[in-house]
Amino acid sequence: MPIDLIFVIVFGFGFRHGYTQGIISTVFNVLAYLFGITLAFKITPVTTNILERMFNSNNPSMFLLGFIVNVGLIMFMLRATSRAFETALTAVYLGFFNRVLGGAIMAGLSVLIYSVLLWFAVKVQFINDATIAQSRTYPILKDIPGKAKSIAIRFKPMATEIWDSSMQWMDGVEKFGLEKTENQSQLYDVPEGENPNIDREPQQSAPSRQPITDDDGIEE
Repeated sequence: MPIDLIFVIVFGFGFRHGYTQGIISTVFNVLAYLFGITLAFKITPVTTNILERMFNSNNPSMFLLGFIVNVGLIMFMLRATSRAFETALTAVYLGFFNRVLGGAIMAGLSVLIYSVLLWFAVKVQFINDATIAQSRTYPILKDIPGKAKSIAIRFKPMATEIWDSSMQWMDGVEKFGLEKTENQSQLYDVPEGENPNIDREPQQSAPSRQPITDDDGIEE
């Protein structure tokens, strides 16, 4: 019974969480944490260069500030995109479908995590045989980790290809940003010893000496 009771709680919590967020928000949250933080770290040198020029500072903390700025911007853009999709689904009366699908996926993920923890607890003999015999859900839960592993192995090549392609794209974005910031910084360099854009000040000439005259206007 304890196994079944925990199963009901885990399933209900996962479904409620997924139903509240919906499948769109759930997917975008996964993207935000999986790819968003990686992308934020990749383009942090670019943002750091921009911040250093803006604040005229080479403080090492600018790198941390650049990472925080990137995370904030990426999270904001992903959440805005998620809300736009949810609004579109609601407009075509698919909002309920979005919530139910999100609840089902999160419930399944929660049950998967619970089954792995349960498998580990049985292996280390944390749960006795009597508790296992009383459970009605254990015969189903005990097979979930193995099936999940088989599915993961089957999709591993595709997942690896997607991850490698994403990393190549992020590297391209990082390289493009660094080239742009370096080129912009070179535009403001002034060659040493030359100042072609600043006019020289005109030389001041000594005032001409006026002839001295008497009161009657006759020069001396």
